[in-house]
Amino acid sequence: MKTFLKFLLFALFLNLFILACNSPKTDFTKEFAQKHTDKMIQDYINGDVNGIVDAYSEDAKMLEDGIPIIDGKEKILESTKALFENVKFIKGSSEVLEVFSENNLAYDMSYFNLTALTKKDSVVVENKWKHISIWKRQNNCEWKISRIIFNNR
Repeated sequence: MKTFLKFLLFALFLNLFILACNSPKTDFTKEFAQKHTDKMIQDYINGDVNGIVDAYSEDAKMLEDGIPIIDGKEKILESTKALFENVKFIKGSSEVLEVFSENNLAYDMSYFNLTALTKKDSVVVENKWKHISIWKRQNNCEWKISRIIFNNR
């Protein structure tokens, strides 16, 4: 009887986990990608380094034109902190152009614009990028950016 109860509890737990990961609220949609991108822009404007970096998986890689690959969430954190030492972002916008997902992988292709002031001499810098983000659904069912590839438009 105890074995049967243990099996039943395990089956119930497994079923709840599968339902949680497959629920509509975790689907990767264009609306989800746009909401995420808008939040990231707001995090840049607010100077919220942790909010920005939280979007990435532990094994994330950032590929930006002209610099070596930034490998891992910790390195992305260091890079983002260094960026904020030099600039203050003042406005931004984005447009998600395309998304695709299958099982636990997804991508979005977007335009991303941020305007910043340099801290040293208050020069306005317009940043206009195009990027592709590759997302992985994590064990806890959250979508995190695994790879991001971007360059100037």
